[in-house]
Amino acid sequence: MRITERRSAIDRRRRLACLVSLLVAGEAVGAVPSDAQAAPSGGRPITRIQISRESIFDSTEAGRWYARIANGLHVTTREFVVRREILLALGSPYDSALAAESARNLRRLGFFRGVRLDTIAGSDGQTLRVTTRDRWTTKSNAGARFTGGQTIVNLSLTETNLAGTGVSLGFRYRTEPDRNALRLAVIVPRVVAGTTDWRTQVDRLTDGDVTFMGLANPFRTLADRHAFSIEWTLLDRRVLRWRGGNAAPADSLRHVLNQVRALVGQAWRAGPSGYLRSDLTLLVRREDFAPYLTGAVVPRSTFGAIGTSVEASRARFHLTEGLRSTGIDEDVNLSPTVRAGLWLTPAQWGFDRSGIGSELTLQGGTLVANGRGFAFAQLAATARHAAGLDSGTVRGAATVIVRPSRDHLIALYVGGGAQRRPTPGVEFDLGLTTGPRAFPVHAFTGNRMYQGTAEYQYTVTRDVMGKGLASLGMATFVDRGGAWFTGSAARHGTDAGVGLRLGSPRVPSTNGLLRLDLAYRFRNDALRARWVVAVGSGFPFEVPR
Repeated sequence: MRITERRSAIDRRRRLACLVSLLVAGEAVGAVPSDAQAAPSGGRPITRIQISRESIFDSTEAGRWYARIANGLHVTTREFVVRREILLALGSPYDSALAAESARNLRRLGFFRGVRLDTIAGSDGQTLRVTTRDRWTTKSNAGARFTGGQTIVNLSLTETNLAGTGVSLGFRYRTEPDRNALRLAVIVPRVVAGTTDWRTQVDRLTDGDVTFMGLANPFRTLADRHAFSIEWTLLDRRVLRWRGGNAAPADSLRHVLNQVRALVGQAWRAGPSGYLRSDLTLLVRREDFAPYLTGAVVPRSTFGAIGTSVEASRARFHLTEGLRSTGIDEDVNLSPTVRAGLWLTPAQWGFDRSGIGSELTLQGGTLVANGRGFAFAQLAATARHAAGLDSGTVRGAATVIVRPSRDHLIALYVGGGAQRRPTPGVEFDLGLTTGPRAFPVHAFTGNRMYQGTAEYQYTVTRDVMGKGLASLGMATFVDRGGAWFTGSAARHGTDAGVGLRLGSPRVPSTNGLLRLDLAYRFRNDALRARWVVAVGSGFPFEVPR
């Protein structure tokens, strides 16, 4: 009996070790077939790469007056922008996994409504044919999102593909119940040595300023071996803290931050099937909080920390259409991924006492309903330990999205989290933009939180005017969520309703379909029951990308 038990324990340990090694090696058991996992197809080499770039309206549509105007105002994406995302090289055999990843890289840029890669056989080899179809990337927006008596107004002008070069330049003016903000944002990809991105974002607020600058050469592909980034953040702004769903803030602080963050990364295993990576990060910052009073002296505290993390992932992607925007192919990353990190925060570097920080992220997904949908789950935890648990956050979420047929979509979401001694201003905050959509901003705040949504969408027509410009759908939904502080009574809210969904394959929204909802807000401890018109975009929860 004892010998049998000992052998069973040994077998269990062997199976566990085998499973871990297969995950790291990118050969996990039970893999769902996807375009990233197709077996490489060798054979005749690629002797030519042919790139065909179409504007917003192709040659069969360009005769219409609105198509001529749109194509005339739009600069088609330059060939070098397309070519630098292609992972297949001249002289190499065609590899379906690299072709699939090249297509994902192109779609990830956000410039295209369609991407296609295929091959043509020739006498001396194969021609790789890459076809891209642009979408409108100049976005002039005068929009609003409101729930009940509260409104967020955006006035913006953004070009995400300036002159077809992939450069992003944007201006935005935003009014919120708390503050007004003016933003300038610039992203120049591969500006240094053809590999390193430059990012700048400047926010001028009615109650402060935020400036961010950074250079980054990230892991762009599954096969990349090296990465680095250096970022600088300068912040001086007011932080409002809310409790109990009250319309007035319970506290007001001044937050001063001057931070430099540098990271270097190395991939120890890398390829189309997955990777094993590690990184080293150095963080130096001055950060202080003080009462928001004119003329008040803000203390000056400097901190330093060093951290390292390891991340393993097995590639698993799902190609879907119309998830966020009608008529657009979209990639959903379902890759099973594990990330673990450790931070050193010594007292000699400015902390009250020496401590150790830790982080852990687990995420992954799978296809469901015979491939007509997917399920995705994520668990993330961070903590700092100094003579016990000093502070920490844990969050989890699960999403299921199924399209039983082309015109029907069912979305289910549930998530929750808990915090201990959170930094002021980063407490959980639900209402208006996130969570139950019929509740006002800051309706639910605290260090405990949960959120759930169920939504059904039906596409009435994919072509409202018969010109391929817009789609129209209907939806019904129910939301429930809440947030509260430890020691206080739990606070919840529920709403349900119906709405319209508007989209366009030519001018798709970044967040998703425009939604116009009529929601019934059920009474809770702070707000009375009433009908509310809620305007927004996308789902009221995060969809995996």
